Amino acid sequence: MLDAHDSTVSISAQRGRRAPRVAATSAIDRDVEDHDEENEGSATSTGSKRRRDQDSDDDESGESSDENSSRVRRKAVSNLDYPWELDEQVNPSNLSPVLLQTRKLLVIFAADLKQAKASVRNAPKCPDFPSGEWTNILSGQAVDLNKVLSSLYQLAPDARHTEKVGELEIKFGDPSPTKKVTTQGQWTIAWGKTVRALLFVFRHREEELERYGEHILQLFGAVDVSQHQRVLSYDQAARNRVAHRRDILLSDFAAFADLQIQYLTAAGSAATASASSSTSKSVTRNSTDRRLEACRRYNLGRCPKTAATCPYLHVCSVCDDETHVADKCQKKSRN
Repeated sequence: MLDAHDSTVSISAQRGRRAPRVAATSAIDRDVEDHDEENEGSATSTGSKRRRDQDSDDDESGESSDENSSRVRRKAVSNLDYPWELDEQVNPSNLSPVLLQTRKLLVIFAADLKQAKASVRNAPKCPDFPSGEWTNILSGQAVDLNKVLSSLYQLAPDARHTEKVGELEIKFGDPSPTKKVTTQGQWTIAWGKTVRALLFVFRHREEELERYGEHILQLFGAVDVSQHQRVLSYDQAARNRVAHRRDILLSDFAAFADLQIQYLTAAGSAATASASSSTSKSVTRNSTDRRLEACRRYNLGRCPKTAATCPYLHVCSVCDDETHVADKCQKKSRN
């Protein structure tokens, strides 16, 4: 019995020593669980906060999730989705290195034309050139030489600016040029400034621009001074054609053969239209001049026409009075 009692006491003692450990272990487990729950709550709170911050940023920038997804869809469009790009991949055009380089730069500028213009205008070596014509250069459009010439005489600052209303852009303060290129000398001045601006952006086009300038000067020399306006019209038409296409250079003079006929020859449609307009104005002017003169036949009493049909005035040739003719004019008798 004593052995049994000792054994019972020993087992009770061992149980007493294990109980605190179990309790301690249970407390530790509860602390771990509580810490995990706090972490989960903190993570959830942080995620919610980030989402709120992101939503707040979107609200401040004025961009909705629809606009963001629309922008993503636009970026996802490949060039090969355009039929003309696919055709170019299948049947590539045989372009010169100059054309390829020009086209490559124009594509780069078109991605953000506003940024490209801001960059070129803030460049330390940027040449003096009208702001609006920088836009034409960077977008591959023809430069308006009239505005380039006008900028030489402009004293007031350029007050042009653009306002955006949604997707609509409204431009203010884009006045008409105050000067127009009408002579060879004015063209040379305006073209010289344009070449400097073009070469600042397209440095590989030096030979092309030099050859075109010589071409126009040769035409000025070959045409009478009274017909220099035809050369100016041809120059504008040729530069417009190059701006509307991406497969010809200004030095590809064969591409302008029809324009030379149209503007520089007497049989050209532009020359014929100009001659017809001049003749019409001359006839109108002569008719008007005649209507201001007194009819001599009327004053002699021999005009077969009425006052309404006669090209001259049925009035006294001395005092312009409609009630009598020159023979009965009292002013004449006094003289």
